[in-house]
Amino acid sequence: MMSKKGRLQSWGNRFIKMITSSLFIILFIISLTAVIIFHILLNSNFTFHSSENTGDFLITIASPIIALSAFIVAFFTYKQKGLENEKKRIENIFFQLLNMHHEIVNSLEYELNSMEERVVKGRGYFRKVYRDLVKTYVEQRTGEPVSMEDLQRASYFIMEEKEGDHLLHYYRNLYQLVRWVTKHKGILEKHERKEYIQILKAQLSQYEISLLYIKTKHSENQEFYQLLQEYDFFNDNSRDSASKILERFKGDVKRNIEFQRKN
Repeated sequence: MMSKKGRLQSWGNRFIKMITSSLFIILFIISLTAVIIFHILLNSNFTFHSSENTGDFLITIASPIIALSAFIVAFFTYKQKGLENEKKRIENIFFQLLNMHHEIVNSLEYELNSMEERVVKGRGYFRKVYRDLVKTYVEQRTGEPVSMEDLQRASYFIMEEKEGDHLLHYYRNLYQLVRWVTKHKGILEKHERKEYIQILKAQLSQYEISLLYIKTKHSENQEFYQLLQEYDFFNDNSRDSASKILERFKGDVKRNIEFQRKN
């Protein structure tokens, strides 16, 4: 669910917009009505010769203004209710997709060669895939420093060829989650959309985030990466920033190389 602070801020902004719009329209109608009435009075023989005549005149003027004002308020209330219902629908589908994400993660299996432990399931799968990626990068590297070209080649081998069948459904669902939030820009405000993406990010392990960055950043089609960047997914101020992901990867590559040299 959205946080209480976010809901209050969003509701307050919409309420202010609704009141401001309503007052503007009401004032415009009153001003326009006053001009029309003044013009009529100037071109007629109407006089306020009795209190009864004056009262009838004021009621005649006020009635349509009050009725129109009530209609405007009712209209905005109706629109606001419709917006709330649509946001509720978006939220429900988002969490349905999030539940599907957890089901996909729990279904992932990594087959091992070890006789002691044949299969790793769930989130442990991503740790194994990440280690495979480091190992494959070391085997395919063309130079000592970490090369983006080498990383892209190793990433493609691991995530498209070796583990493609397992990861395809996983990444498709993640993409649909982010896209679902993004496609409702006309309904969800920016801070609301960002909060949904932060909820999604909180579900991912460090290995998942690292693999997601490498997968999207070094893919030929960077649409997914651009969507994530729209919400500062790999923000430079977070522990999962692009620079820190690459820094950890370089450290893991260095340790892998040193291990191979010792053995």
